[in-house]
Amino acid sequence: LSRFLEVLQKECRTFRLVLSLRPPFTFPSISGMKFDIIALKDLPDESAVLLLQRLGVPDIEFARKVAQQVGGNPLNLRLAARLIESERVGDGPLSGLKTSSWVFFSVSEEMIRAQLYRRLLGHIHDERVRRLAHPGMVLRFVSAELIEAVLSGPCEVPVEGREDAQALCDGLAREHTLVQQDGAGALRFRPDIRVPTLQLLRRDKPRQVRAIHEAAVGYFNRRADVVDRAE
Repeated sequence: LSRFLEVLQKECRTFRLVLSLRPPFTFPSISGMKFDIIALKDLPDESAVLLLQRLGVPDIEFARKVAQQVGGNPLNLRLAARLIESERVGDGPLSGLKTSSWVFFSVSEEMIRAQLYRRLLGHIHDERVRRLAHPGMVLRFVSAELIEAVLSGPCEVPVEGREDAQALCDGLAREHTLVQQDGAGALRFRPDIRVPTLQLLRRDKPRQVRAIHEAAVGYFNRRADVVDRAE
């Protein structure tokens, strides 16, 4: 890729490259191309409040308290907004959440994210559906067929045929804070919830995450559809 970009730069002098990636910056150097590295920091307080409002937190004072509590990381703010939607909280902060505002030492963003995610899972009342979501969120989307063929074993959720798998899929569909409809009966986990929790899933349930990956590869490898092969 770096070689291709180098050739492109020589042929088209007006070409400009923008790379968006997580630190550290490890992209190979390209001769003749200078880079300006711009680090994206946490949102300032007012921007964090504005993001919360756009995510459905209407009360500005409440949004300000939440922003102060979880910090300016956009992923944490999105998780908090989902949690608020799920809990239908009143006008107080997220009670019981341990952050630097509540204790005398700084708590990592990962720990805040983990607490928010676990509280979201706690709102799933059906135990089998909860076990599908964690660690089933490793998959980008789920369907009744995927529940039966891929998730039931690693998630330790016995499935008695396709009707039972469909009932579980319907139960997961009711958890609108976690999933959204993706057409043809499939459910897609909301990216703003799934992406920041993948690392937590790999850490908390490495054996099950590995088993889901292997089962999913086997499932999609047996199918000839281009979309399935790409997945």
